[in-house]
Amino acid sequence: MAIAAHFDEQRSGASRRGEPRRTLRLQAGGERSDGADASVTIHNASRTGLLIESETALEIGEVIAVALPEGVPVQAEIVWESDQFYGCRFKEPISEAALSAAQLRSEPDRAEDEAPESVGESFGARLKRLRLENRLTMEQVAKELEVTKATIWSWEHGRARPRGRRIGQLAELFDAPLEKLSAEKDRSGLPDILARSREEIAEAFGTSADKVRIMIEL
Repeated sequence: MAIAAHFDEQRSGASRRGEPRRTLRLQAGGERSDGADASVTIHNASRTGLLIESETALEIGEVIAVALPEGVPVQAEIVWESDQFYGCRFKEPISEAALSAAQLRSEPDRAEDEAPESVGESFGARLKRLRLENRLTMEQVAKELEVTKATIWSWEHGRARPRGRRIGQLAELFDAPLEKLSAEKDRSGLPDILARSREEIAEAFGTSADKVRIMIEL
């Protein structure tokens, strides 16, 4: 389950003392009403709490308001955090109706082999996608590879690239084919492909293969 959401920040002095500074609002798509990208993803929801992912820095003990599709906003406390993931516990359990309405906002689950993979996806984006698909934090990946969390961050943000055995370790950790992570493409079969293409083009135009030139723009 994944539900797009965003935080509405209270303007300084706009809320009464003790009230939540942020309201978490669910939405049907991946954008806010003003067109900006959603800044929060709800990965799990129950009557007692939420598991959210957000680049917004939250503190353990902080109380947020959650605007559910059914009923008035409810308060939830941040009870744990790990690498942009936060566990939120509702002050009071929500109703089954409110939970069902929230779950209807989720995107359909995809089979692992149907996970979206855009053409031209960068290595960092691919690495982060595989990490999240395997429900791992940067800290957990760093521990498995015996590197720092900062190293994983730099890989995912394109500041550096893993080399040699690190690629193999990542492929094993994510149970993914090595070529899915490696930046290098297997071009060993290109000469045969080009030769066959020349022959087919030559035959179609009634000429010889040595007179066919193929130009590839990269």
